[in-house]
Amino acid sequence: MPPTPPTPGAASPGSATSATLRSLVAGAYHTGRAGGRAEQATLPLAEELEKIEEKDAAKLLSACEAAVRERNQARASALVHRYGTLGHDPRAAFDLLVRFAISEDGALHAEKYYRTVSEEFARTRRRSAGVSSLRSRASPPASMDRQRPAMPRHVNC
Repeated sequence: MPPTPPTPGAASPGSATSATLRSLVAGAYHTGRAGGRAEQATLPLAEELEKIEEKDAAKLLSACEAAVRERNQARASALVHRYGTLGHDPRAAFDLLVRFAISEDGALHAEKYYRTVSEEFARTRRRSAGVSSLRSRASPPASMDRQRPAMPRHVNC
């Protein structure tokens, strides 16, 4: 049987395009596996959630702030999760967490990430509430109406 002619536009085995495709596949494989983290439990951990008995919003946020300062990510995520499942004001949790993001990172990445997460949070809450009107999709929920904390301006030295 004669060899199949190459497909027009397809990468030949030794071409730069072929090398690029091979490296993309290898990179995707390694990124997807993430060093075995795919099998790890996601946060919040059940054992951390079981430890939290507090229901008061201010006390939960205070405990979360302490956990972040102690670099205890498992506890901080459990506290924020409990805070949210109890229906407390999401804006207060975002306000707490953005302070750490912008003070610890020092780059615009944290501010952009904060904005993306807070906008997506508001978007998913509208969807889960079953709201379908265009007007409601264009405006944030009432709990997110308050002004975002001022973001610092970064100056390149």
